[in-house]
Amino acid sequence: MLEELKKINRLGDKGDIIFFLKSVIGRQRLYRKDIQKICEYSSERIFQNINSILLYCEYLELIIVEEKIYISPVIGRVLDDSIKLNDTIISNTISKMFSVQAFEQNMFIFDVLEKRFMFKNEKLSLDYFIFRNLLISQGFFEVIRTNTKFKFFVASQYEELISSFCKERNKAFTIEQLRKKLEENELAGEMAECFVLSFERKRITNVNLKDLIKRISDIDVGAGYDIVSFNSNNSISIDRFIEVKAISDLESFYWSKNEYDIAKLKGDEYCLYLVDLKRITDNEYIPMIIKNPANTLFKSDDWLVESQSFHVWHV
Repeated sequence: MLEELKKINRLGDKGDIIFFLKSVIGRQRLYRKDIQKICEYSSERIFQNINSILLYCEYLELIIVEEKIYISPVIGRVLDDSIKLNDTIISNTISKMFSVQAFEQNMFIFDVLEKRFMFKNEKLSLDYFIFRNLLISQGFFEVIRTNTKFKFFVASQYEELISSFCKERNKAFTIEQLRKKLEENELAGEMAECFVLSFERKRITNVNLKDLIKRISDIDVGAGYDIVSFNSNNSISIDRFIEVKAISDLESFYWSKNEYDIAKLKGDEYCLYLVDLKRITDNEYIPMIIKNPANTLFKSDDWLVESQSFHVWHV
């Protein structure tokens, strides 16, 4: 349906849409052919392409198209009030534009000189100009001509509407980004930990010890390390506590406060294993091992430890 709408150059204006909903359909249930006849004989409005308007109204969920066509319940509630009707059509239009990503949050910026929100019209695809043009006629966009170009501003009464959609869009996008990132991190972490577990069981050749090398992170998530192992074949107890980090070419990673605190407590028995996932299929690959990182990293000139956030207390 949207692809068909993108091919339409002009639908009409605010008056055409409101007249169509209020006076052509109204509270009736009509066959398509009856709607076409009413429009043909209308003396108040001349409709160039009634099928396009029907398509537009259906896409914005202003009407329900079944065997007969009738207005949607949302429109029915405001049909007798032209101002509320126009606002509802605008709200449905904005909702659709955000849902298909024709509108994005970064298209709306605050113009300090004008003290209002401006729309970056140059970022809008030509495919959606019919929606933009109708929004202009509906009073959502106010267009000002400058010496060099046209500027599109959001009418002040619709700023809260845009704010609500931007918040929802940003929230949904952030949650989706976070979910995707967590999934990627979880998969990378799983691969890196499995590699280190195998690596440690090869490094330790003492058969009495190698079966005691375990990956504990699935169960004990607060331990501050992922794998328990041994420093040598002569160890008599677990004396290597390994935190595994999958790294990129930048060799950077996040280290939690809990992991740091445990590293300080364990001292030389705590190791960071930095695993480059692109190299784990190489039989000769050895991960970077940092022993006693709570001490080593902060004293080394080869590493920069950077705070990402601050917990601020009032005292």
